[in-house]
Amino acid sequence: ELGGVQWGQTLAKVLIDAHEHEDLRCFCANALGELGGVQWGQTLAKVLIDAHEHEDLRCFCANALGELGGVQWGQTLAKVLIDADEDETLRWMCAEALGELGDSQWGQTLAKVLQDAQDDMGLRMDCAEALSAAQARFGWRVLPAGGMVDQP
Repeated sequence: ELGGVQWGQTLAKVLIDAHEHEDLRCFCANALGELGGVQWGQTLAKVLIDAHEHEDLRCFCANALGELGGVQWGQTLAKVLIDADEDETLRWMCAEALGELGDSQWGQTLAKVLQDAQDDMGLRMDCAEALSAAQARFGWRVLPAGGMVDQP
């Protein structure tokens, strides 16, 4: 098990180094999510929003942000989720991560994508799954009118 700021700094340094092997960078993103600590979120978010980065790496960063939790990463995840030009798998990962954050404002974003008939069916299903998981974990309720999400 990893622990301590020094390990996180090393992981973050490798993550942002474009000269490192992609698989290693993916591992570092995953490890930062498991390590925890909001200080790694900014590094993960920076890689996530960089459209020049490989999609797999960006997916690992989205997943790690979900593991870190904290509503401060929701805006970054939501931005990628609602961008129809982004890779579908990446958008799915952002949907899952938003559901893990625990703030109902991001549930509203998930509900909006779920209701958009123009979006990929798999993405819409993933948004439904993320909402369902968040409902079970955080007590969110999807209200019938307009798909809004409420916390008890």
